[in-house]
Amino acid sequence: MVPFIDNDAIFHKANDFLCKYHVSFECPIPIDLIADKGLGLTIFPVTNLERYCEVHGGISKDFKTILVDEKQYTNQEYRTRFTIAHEIGH
Repeated sequence: MVPFIDNDAIFHKANDFLCKYHVSFECPIPIDLIADKGLGLTIFPVTNLERYCEVHGGISKDFKTILVDEKQYTNQEYRTRFTIAHEIGH
């Protein structure tokens, strides 16, 4: 079972993450660069991921690769950053 984490704890974890990887707190947060350079993750665009799997992205079992729908990755910068951030949250 996944443990419950209250909103205050989530806020502190997110703040700690930013303090470690993006101390300026300037927006937009370069989450793709943080994923790549800071966390050593690979961002991998997948053709028709949303169409066939009905998801915008996912993370590999070994937590080393973030999958992102290719169309989204190419055409929707803001949505892609959200998806990458969401998957890092896992």
